[in-house]
Amino acid sequence: MHQSIAVRVSNHPVVVALCDHFQGAIVSTSANPEGKSPAKNIDQVKAYFKTGIGKIIDANLGDLLQPTPIYDVMTENEIRG
Repeated sequence: MHQSIAVRVSNHPVVVALCDHFQGAIVSTSANPEGKSPAKNIDQVKAYFKTGIGKIIDANLGDLLQPTPIYDVMTENEIRG
């Protein structure tokens, strides 16, 4: 358990469009439970999260080969790369 939050800034066109539409930041969870591999498609997301999802946007993942890194804002240490 972490005692802080992480902020990810994305340039993915769907994320940018959502933020522009709602005129602010959006909050989401990762598309995988802790310790599991990231979901790579909508079927994997549905398998991980069987309930509690209001909407899944079925869009391309983008060009990154790995998830974006997450940094501790206070220490600037990379938490996950």
